[in-house]
Amino acid sequence: MSKKGKNFLKQFRTADAFIIQFNPDYCRNRYIAIQTSKEALYAQTIQLRELALCYDQETIQLWLCSWLYQLSVQMDFEITESQAEETAQEIFRTLYMVNITELTIFFRKLKAGQYSIFYGKFNMQTILIGAREYRQERGREIAKLSTKEQQKLL
Repeated sequence: MSKKGKNFLKQFRTADAFIIQFNPDYCRNRYIAIQTSKEALYAQTIQLRELALCYDQETIQLWLCSWLYQLSVQMDFEITESQAEETAQEIFRTLYMVNITELTIFFRKLKAGQYSIFYGKFNMQTILIGAREYRQERGREIAKLSTKEQQKLL
């Protein structure tokens, strides 16, 4: 586990403490000044894969479900528990390398319709296409950096 992960665990000792503190509303408000994917990348907050090491993958999937439930309320569509769980699992597989700030930006862009439109109903494919597009955007930003800068970020 990285130093960042150990420090995170000191602050948020339990999975419940993490999920309660880093709920979608808190993240949205905490990272409101960050407007771009590039800024989010440089925020250097803890990555999803590090969170899974701190707690476990099931905790991260539950946390991602909370993001999906909030999305469903804001976008005015229904989502079943099964849909949320499967989508959360796929989001983790696709975006395991992003940090909390980047995840916040991803959901902000998703809600703004940057990746597609939901038309009043849940669509797992829309979310996962958006996740892949976000990962590609991130990759393009990283590719612009020097090797030294990349090592600092990754």
